[in-house]
Amino acid sequence: MIQFNDGDIEEMSRMAAEIAMPKVENDYGAFARENLVQLNQVVRKFYKYLSPEHLQEVVIYISCVEDRNQNYSVNQTQPKKVIDLSTLTQIELQSISIQILSDTDFLVYQGEIIDIEEARESGILYHYKYGREKYFIKSEEIKIPSFSSFPSSFAFPTFKDLDNALEAYGIRRAKRSTCEILKRAWNEEEKIFFKEKPEIQQRKSLYDFLDITLRAAEVSEEQNVDDTQPIDIKVSWDFANHLALIEVKWLGKSIKEDRSGFTSKYYDARAQEGFDQIINYMNVGKDRFFHKQSIGYLVVFDGRRYQTNEETTEISKKNGFHYENKDLSFNPDPSTVKNVETPIRFFMEPICTG
Repeated sequence: MIQFNDGDIEEMSRMAAEIAMPKVENDYGAFARENLVQLNQVVRKFYKYLSPEHLQEVVIYISCVEDRNQNYSVNQTQPKKVIDLSTLTQIELQSISIQILSDTDFLVYQGEIIDIEEARESGILYHYKYGREKYFIKSEEIKIPSFSSFPSSFAFPTFKDLDNALEAYGIRRAKRSTCEILKRAWNEEEKIFFKEKPEIQQRKSLYDFLDITLRAAEVSEEQNVDDTQPIDIKVSWDFANHLALIEVKWLGKSIKEDRSGFTSKYYDARAQEGFDQIINYMNVGKDRFFHKQSIGYLVVFDGRRYQTNEETTEISKKNGFHYENKDLSFNPDPSTVKNVETPIRFFMEPICTG
C-alpha cells in the first residue's frame, strides 16, 4: 500500500498560502495573514467531509473586517448557521458557499455561489470549480498551483484514487484474468465458463488489488450495512471521513465440475439486481454512516459468451467477444442516482480458436 500522511496536505496548503500572503497583506493589511491561515484550515477541514471530486463549485469566504455577518447571497436567501461541518455529509448538493464566522461557526449557502465581487471587497475567498482552485482578493485573482495529481491542494485523493484503481484493475487483471486468484474462478484454461460461485475469487482478487494500491486506505471484505445487508468490499480512508461501499456481481455461466450442467446463468437482469442492491445499501446506510460522505459502487465481472452449451470446450472469437462492447443499461439512469457511481463493467476475455 502506498502511504502518505496529513503533513503532505498541510505542506501543499502552506505553499498555496505563501503564494498569496504578500498580496493579501497589501490589500487588507498585515493582520489579514491570520485570516488567510484560518481560511486554509477551514478548507482542509471541509474536504475531510466532502470530497472535491463530487462537487462542481465551492466558495469558502472569510471577512477581513470585524463584522462578518453580512449576507452575500445573490438570491437574497438566508444562509443556514452551522457549527459542525460534518453535518454537510447529509446534504445532497453540487455547489456550496461557506462563510466563516469563527473556528466553530459558519454560514452555509446550500446550492448557491455567493456574490464574489461584493465579498472580495472586504475579505478573501477560496474558489474551486471543476478541479481548478484560486483565491479571490480585492485586487486580483490568485491561481493556486496544482502541486500533485491530487484533486485539490487541500484534499486527499480518496474517491479519485479509488476510481483510478478500479480502472487499472480492469485493464491489468480482470481483462485477461492475469491474477492467480481470478484464474481459479474459471472452469477451463480457455475461460469460457466459470466454476461454481466464482464471486468468491472475484471479490478476493479485487480486494487484494485495492488493498495494495489505495493510499492511506483501509480495505475490508464482506461488511454489514446493517444486520441483514452484507456489502462485498468497504473502503475508508485515514485522513478523510469518506466511505466507499462496493457490490460485486458477475455475468455469464458457471458449470459443474463434471460438465453435466450449469449451476448458474446470469445476464443483464443480474446486473440490474446488483444496481438495485447498491442503491438500497446507500439508503439503509444513511443513518449508520451519517458522519461520512458515502459513495456506492457496483462492479460487474462480465464473462458472457455467445452460443454455448454444456459441451462447449472451445470458442470462436466471434462468439467469445460477442458481448465485449455491449454495455449494460440500468433503471433508473445512474446519472440521476445520488451517492451511487455509474456501474463499472469488466469484460473478461476468453482464449479463442479460429
